[in-house]
Amino acid sequence: MAEDQSEQRTCDLRVVLFRYRGVNTSYDATAGLKREFVLSGRVDDPYLGGGPDFSAPHFHNKLVRVKIHSPPDPEWLGEVLGTPGAESACGVVLVNANVEPKRFELDGETVEEEPVQVWLKVSPEVFEALRRQTAEAYEHRRIMAAKVTLLGTPLPKLDSYFIFLKDLDVSVRRTYAVRDFEISDT
Repeated sequence: MAEDQSEQRTCDLRVVLFRYRGVNTSYDATAGLKREFVLSGRVDDPYLGGGPDFSAPHFHNKLVRVKIHSPPDPEWLGEVLGTPGAESACGVVLVNANVEPKRFELDGETVEEEPVQVWLKVSPEVFEALRRQTAEAYEHRRIMAAKVTLLGTPLPKLDSYFIFLKDLDVSVRRTYAVRDFEISDT
C-alpha cells in the first residue's frame, strides 16, 4: 500500500540550546528504569532576513523546551499523535497558538510555559549518548544546536515535499510527529 502523501512532507525546526538541567532517574517495579533530561533554548529561523518567501519571524527566538526520555514509548506516541505512522515517530512537538507562551498561575505567581515544546522518547543507548554530549557541552560552556524534523498530517498540503516554518498554521495549538532529530555542538 502506498504511503499517504501527507505523511511524506517534512518541516525542520532549528533550535539553539543553551541550558541543561541534569538527569532525573526513576524506577517502577512494573515500568522499569526511566530517565529524562531537559534542554532549553530558542527557535532559530535560518531564513530570517531572507524575505517573506522563507522566513518565519513569529517563530524566531521563541523559547523552546526539549525533554528527552528513555525508554521509548510507542503506545504513548500513538495516543498523543492519534495518526497513522505514529509508530515510526520518535517524539512529538507541540506548538502553542500564535507561537506564544501559555500563562497560568502556580503558587500565586504567573508562570509562562514555553510556546514550543519537544518530547523525544529514545532507547537507553541513544539517551546515554545524548546525555554525555550535552553534559560535556554544558561543562565546557558550549552552545548546542538541534534540528528536529516534523512530519505528518498536521503539516500543510503544499506542492513541495519540504515545508518551511512560515507555512505552518499557528492559529491553534498543534502537535506534530518527530521523524528524526540531531543535536550538535556549535
